[in-house]
Amino acid sequence: MKTSDRLAALRLVLGGLLLFWLQLTLQLYRQIRDLGVIFSLTSQMWLLLFGLICLSGFGFALLLLTWTRHRRRMISLTSRFIQHLPAQKPVVIGLLLVLILAFSLFVLFPLGDFFNSAAFRWLLFGLIVTVVALLLRRTLPMANWLNILALALLIVGICYRVSQFLPDISLNPFSLNWSEASRYYYASLFFSEKIYGFAVPPSTLHPTRYWLQSLPFLLSTLPLWFHRAWQVFLWLACSLGAAWLLARRLKIASQTWLLLFLAWTFLFLWQGPVYYHLLVMIMLVLWGFDPRRFWRSLLIVALASAWAGVSRLNWFPVPGMLAATLYFLEKPFLLEAWKNGGDGLQPSKLPTFHIAVRYLAWPLIWVAAGTMVAFASQAAYIIWSGNAAEQFTSSFTSDLLWYRLFPNSTYFLGILTGTLLVSLPIFLLIGYRLRHEKIHWHPLTWLGLAAILGVLLLGGVVVSVKIGGGSNLHNLDAYLTALLVIGSYFYFRRATPVAGSESPHAQIPPGLNLLIVAIPVLFSQSLSSQFVPYHPQIAADSLLKMQRNIDRALEDGGEILFISERQLLTFDYLNGVQLVPEYEKVFLMEMVMAGNRNYLDTFQQEIHEQRFDLIITDPLFDTIKERGESWAEENNAWVVEVSQPILCSYWRKITFPESGVQILAPRDEPANCP
Repeated sequence: MKTSDRLAALRLVLGGLLLFWLQLTLQLYRQIRDLGVIFSLTSQMWLLLFGLICLSGFGFALLLLTWTRHRRRMISLTSRFIQHLPAQKPVVIGLLLVLILAFSLFVLFPLGDFFNSAAFRWLLFGLIVTVVALLLRRTLPMANWLNILALALLIVGICYRVSQFLPDISLNPFSLNWSEASRYYYASLFFSEKIYGFAVPPSTLHPTRYWLQSLPFLLSTLPLWFHRAWQVFLWLACSLGAAWLLARRLKIASQTWLLLFLAWTFLFLWQGPVYYHLLVMIMLVLWGFDPRRFWRSLLIVALASAWAGVSRLNWFPVPGMLAATLYFLEKPFLLEAWKNGGDGLQPSKLPTFHIAVRYLAWPLIWVAAGTMVAFASQAAYIIWSGNAAEQFTSSFTSDLLWYRLFPNSTYFLGILTGTLLVSLPIFLLIGYRLRHEKIHWHPLTWLGLAAILGVLLLGGVVVSVKIGGGSNLHNLDAYLTALLVIGSYFYFRRATPVAGSESPHAQIPPGLNLLIVAIPVLFSQSLSSQFVPYHPQIAADSLLKMQRNIDRALEDGGEILFISERQLLTFDYLNGVQLVPEYEKVFLMEMVMAGNRNYLDTFQQEIHEQRFDLIITDPLFDTIKERGESWAEENNAWVVEVSQPILCSYWRKITFPESGVQILAPRDEPANCP
């Protein structure tokens, strides 16, 4: 192995650990400053800070030594240390499992501000990756150090990401976050007559997602925790299913490479994330598309586009575009001949222009036909659902917050920086292949692929800056999917250049391998969830008090509005309540952000008239945030259109802080309202 690779790996490890250590030191200093802890040699916090500073200095000194004549000795000492580690594979595998599981579970439990901080988690992550890399090196002595680091990152990253689903499977009857439990209510609407006793129109937002989530309602006795587990299954199954179908097209023969690719693709999709109901379209196209069979491919695109039409507006052209992407990657542009179905190569005397038109005709038809099918599918769903057509176009009237393209308090990277980070490894990979393998591609192929990526990128950026978006890259999901497919074809050399061109095989440099793996892993590591404290007795007491208040309000035949926590009705945690379908929190927020005055005026009028005897919601606040604060525009719109009108006509009767629920009752006299 090259000494330069060993040295690069050593510098990366020391530099990364030093960065994480300094981050933790700075965080502890800020905590001491904010708490006003007076300097003292007997203060535990100051002693800990002093220790962190000393360790940071030691790490910095070690890093500097790698640029001196002592660097070879440091590499030698590292090799000697590795020789003392266990070499038996069962022992190594056992140690790896213990370390990774311990790390993954450690971050799930609330252990205080210091141990649950992002800085401590990053440092622990770096230490675990380092130890895993050392153990892997012991069992793979001939492997390149940078590839070892990439493998360690991938193993720790996939285990960490999967473990983050565990808090989602909870016995807690109350919502685990702002919109978590609302998803199960919307899923239940496909069976509304059976559950609520009357028909309720299904959701206008993400209907296919809720349809997938609704399948457990076929068995009406399944509890809320099972529905939560089912959603976790959907995340895992759809992500891995899309990864496997892509691997099948790539013809990855090695089982080891297949497992590595599945893990990496899973993490790549989570850079968005790409939601599971959207991956259904991707799986359909990856499974059934054939660049040599026009009508079969058109049928597959039509089926996927019909799903897109009931999913998301910006995904209408995506099935056709994905088919076009596969076409450009798998079918070369032929100057001397035209490949026509199963008839083999047929000599062509047509001018190049006519051949180009014929080459582009199929993908253009797939995109156009698929988009039209998507619009037709949406129109059919609007009629079937019974919802107002204007409620399906809320995104067209929402404000655009262009500042979220850049680093901000809602998303620290900003949309552009985040997009650049996830794109950079793939573009470097493509550039490397083109430069070192002398692959010849026709300009039309490049134009087609670039146009697809450009359109999907532009669409994703515009949707991301819409109010309510921009906190991650999930609105760039279509772009990420196309980028994944193109990058995978180039990595495994399955992209077909101009017919007749030959190229030597060039091995991907270990440093590029490391970068390709590191970015998705670091994105997944930036996400963190913990078990929401659940105390069964407190939850039971909250439900009992809620039921008593509801029973008293219903004695006179009044109505109870659940703005949030409707799953309590869906799963019979509360009894005797007739569902009021209007004004559920997620949809109400969508109408607020869209500025739907007809909807909001009706809501505010009914609140002013005190139509409801009780309102169940999240605790309401009337604090207006300053521009630049996290989610400021969304918060302020909610306060003006929802919180203030409610608090004007209703008073906070009971708040359950542990459950995050508030009961409001009508005021005898309206408050002093603006």
